[in-house]
Amino acid sequence: TSNSFECRLQEPSNLNDIHPNETICYLVGEEGSWNLGNSLVQFGKRTTNQMVLRGSVRIHFPTAYSNTPSLLTQVQTTNDSAFVGTRIRALTKSYFNVGLEEEERTNKGSHKNEIIGWMSITRGMFINREIKVQSYNVAGITHRTKTITYPNTYTEKPFLFTKISSYRGRDPGNTRIVSNSSTEFRIKIQEDKSRDQETRHTSETISYVAIL
Repeated sequence: TSNSFECRLQEPSNLNDIHPNETICYLVGEEGSWNLGNSLVQFGKRTTNQMVLRGSVRIHFPTAYSNTPSLLTQVQTTNDSAFVGTRIRALTKSYFNVGLEEEERTNKGSHKNEIIGWMSITRGMFINREIKVQSYNVAGITHRTKTITYPNTYTEKPFLFTKISSYRGRDPGNTRIVSNSSTEFRIKIQEDKSRDQETRHTSETISYVAIL
């Protein structure tokens, strides 16, 4: 709604849907384009049932960037009970392609319409009213944990948002933050085991946004 939201953790079907407590970060923005210092931040949403394995929907940024931005996407509805997330197939300075991605066991099927929310932001670092924002795209992320150092360190652990922003591996996957500190974070791509036990994932590019 305009003043609240509900969320929960969802596990793939091979698990028991009972999950220990985790910490989540959330970011809320009004739909549209906003200039914050030297950074362009844009928020939007799209309703679709397009499964990413079969294609994608193209969303044009209301205002094109001079370079490829960082991009975050998220399913914002629960119209279908199946395990689902979003997957970005392509990202450019003027548009991106995105679709729905279910667990590996059911990813070749169909899914009901869901709302995908998205946020794009100029890559780099800026400070606005003493809030430091860093947003970058990092290549070479796989199923093996990788350490990424913040170009500019924080005084304490920042709020961190991450998303796979490429589509080199067709197996379903999502970013998993292993740890986060004022100077660096550790991350990997995590696949589910709903179809088999193999969880290796090829090298992908991720987008991240850190705020404090």
